[in-house]
Amino acid sequence: MPRARSLYGTLPDQLADPTSFAAQLGRVLAVRKQLGIAAGALLEVPEVGHPAVLVMVNFTVRGLIQLTVLNFSGQDLVVDVASDHLDPGCAVVDGLDAGFHGTVGDARSLTVPLAGYEGRALVVEPAAAPVAG
Repeated sequence: MPRARSLYGTLPDQLADPTSFAAQLGRVLAVRKQLGIAAGALLEVPEVGHPAVLVMVNFTVRGLIQLTVLNFSGQDLVVDVASDHLDPGCAVVDGLDAGFHGTVGDARSLTVPLAGYEGRALVVEPAAAPVAG
């Protein structure tokens, strides 16, 4: 039987290339495990106004609100995500992209830039407790 052709190269070659699908999938799965997303609960799938974008609001086993934001188009987009599960003033960081930082606005919304075919695993950091004075 002839050997099957590979479109993307061997798995070791893909894992050695941080831009490959396999390497990126590995990062996604590691963040998913670290945050406990799979064992958490889906809270909401809010409307975002673009047919190629999917947003899921999750409650993780670590007690955190997590947003999965996926762009299934080749276009760069800026998406406004609104949910009653977001508390104004909370900081938001991306488990996949250390350079992304955001803040939940007064309308319980967050602006998220997405490159074409990009996904984000956003974690809403709990608000700091007020200091008694």
